[in-house]
Amino acid sequence: MRQNKYFSSGRNQPEQEDKPPPSRPALLRQRLSRFYNRFRTIFLILAGIIIAFGGMLLYNATQPPPQRLTQGDINKAVERALEKRGASCRLCAIWP
Repeated sequence: MRQNKYFSSGRNQPEQEDKPPPSRPALLRQRLSRFYNRFRTIFLILAGIIIAFGGMLLYNATQPPPQRLTQGDINKAVERALEKRGASCRLCAIWP
């Protein structure tokens, strides 16, 4: 059964003491706390993403650049591989 909010229940509620208004830094701290608690999960996910990207950037910054290969380098590697195989390859018998 719902209680009707507009009418008093007949019980006298104790009156709250008047507190001095909170200071400006206390209000700011309270608002930031509420804002952080509301979006805590999102902040943690964003922090994880930022840390992951930072780690990737740090890793890439510390690695040396890849070696540039020229067509001559590739040709030398192919010739050396063919020399190691010798005449035992199947294509050598078919291909002149």
